[in-house]
Amino acid sequence: MVLSKESSSVLFHLLIVNELKKEYAQKIITSQYFINARSQAHHPNTTVASHTLGVVAVSLRLFYALEKLRINIDKEALTKAALCHDLGIVGRYDKFKNDFICCQRHPVDSVSVAKSIFPDIDKKTIDCIKNHMFPLTPIPPCCIEGILINFADKYCTFIETFLGKNTYPGKSYIDEV
Repeated sequence: MVLSKESSSVLFHLLIVNELKKEYAQKIITSQYFINARSQAHHPNTTVASHTLGVVAVSLRLFYALEKLRINIDKEALTKAALCHDLGIVGRYDKFKNDFICCQRHPVDSVSVAKSIFPDIDKKTIDCIKNHMFPLTPIPPCCIEGILINFADKYCTFIETFLGKNTYPGKSYIDEV
């Protein structure tokens, strides 16, 4: 069965919202870190929370496409890492002297946030968060989940920076979580 573009978009939206309603995702979304991310400016036109939800959405769309090719991807690790990848940016103007230091340091701070939410977080999820800024940081992600988040992050950053406020990928999810 072939779906129309509109039906396909609705289906993907529902799949992503369903993933965001899962207990592990809600643990992040209802945390004080994510609540604070809703008001932290990020890129020229969005917030850390909106950007993060865009990265989740793009990562999950890639997951569903690759799943059809029978490529094994850990959806929970992908979602957790995408939701946590930039939470270390919150408070950036107090924590980091400039954008370069923020780019270098926030992945480490994001790992600390993830560990505070999930004390027993797995190594794969940590790697995805810690190395999502490659090539601005020297070490690439070591797993496919990290590569997907790395790509989704760059894609969302481009859209948010150059195409304007009404086009960012996380826009349709921010009011649903």
